[in-house]
Amino acid sequence: MHYYLNPLVNTAANHLKGSLQLKPDLPTNVAQSGCTLVAVDVIDMFTAIPHEIGIQATMESLTEDPTLPYRSNYTPHQLCLILRFLLFHNYFQFDNKFYLQITGAPMGGSHSGDYAVLTASKVIRRALHITLFSHTFFRTLVDDSLLIYDQQLTTQQTDTLTHNLNSACQQLYNSNDIQFTTEFSNTQMNYLDITIYRHNNTLLTKLFKKPTSNKLPILYSSSHYKPALLAVVKAEILRYRRLTDNDHHFNLARHTYLELCKHRGYPLNFLLGLYAWEPDPRLPCNPPTALPQTHTHPPIYLATTPHFIKMLSATVTRHKKFLNENLIRVITVPRNLPNLGQILIR
Repeated sequence: MHYYLNPLVNTAANHLKGSLQLKPDLPTNVAQSGCTLVAVDVIDMFTAIPHEIGIQATMESLTEDPTLPYRSNYTPHQLCLILRFLLFHNYFQFDNKFYLQITGAPMGGSHSGDYAVLTASKVIRRALHITLFSHTFFRTLVDDSLLIYDQQLTTQQTDTLTHNLNSACQQLYNSNDIQFTTEFSNTQMNYLDITIYRHNNTLLTKLFKKPTSNKLPILYSSSHYKPALLAVVKAEILRYRRLTDNDHHFNLARHTYLELCKHRGYPLNFLLGLYAWEPDPRLPCNPPTALPQTHTHPPIYLATTPHFIKMLSATVTRHKKFLNENLIRVITVPRNLPNLGQILIR
């Protein structure tokens, strides 16, 4: 099911892949009278979706997909029959007892994320369609949605909007299982990993990190490919630049991140270069060149039996661009050798 549903997720209306996609889509100008930022979240979405509502939403998405006949021999009805079987026969064992999951996306299913996204997208868009307020901007990522209204909503109006969203499911699907929580602000709103704020009738963004976030760079002393580690750090700085409109906020976020890299063992000359780097947010990030190696690696010994010598040689040849052939030592050992430690490598 994941193979058939996943292409529908990326083509769903108003679907986001991340904050980098949201940033250029934000309206540049807002009304002088103000605007209202609204964040909508589905409560316990993965476990709260009734099966019938999810199957109905999936059926509509598959029917609207013009590419389905070219990538599948199944009709939407047949795929939904398979989905129905998976949902209504999701047994699991816990504490030596067997249970049947009667609602929500199947735990551990490869299609559960796609199924939940398609359902939440359909439910949210239909619920917003029958509310009394007209929004000017709408984007959603899984169960988190962002709405922008070109007027300042009062407290009574925001309460009415929340009530209308929650009552919409009762009107549309005759179910109260799916409930929404909302957060409103006329000045700024935290959404995903950015803060959207208003400045002189313009919406700007800066980085946002939850207090519980513990996003640390990978240790430089790890066994990862060193140029790849440096490329990750440089790409993260470029991402900060793309998501931050204010230079002060960007420099503060860059300084904090590079200090973490310093404590994680990254080369000081590389970090000093990033302190002075002025990235162009319109250009792709070019990986930095590899630093000169200041130490030599010991040889790599690969032990094999005569039967597998051809297979091992082919593997080394296939990955030779990642390996230094001068460091490879291939030795053959008898098949019945009880302990490789008995071999003396000279």
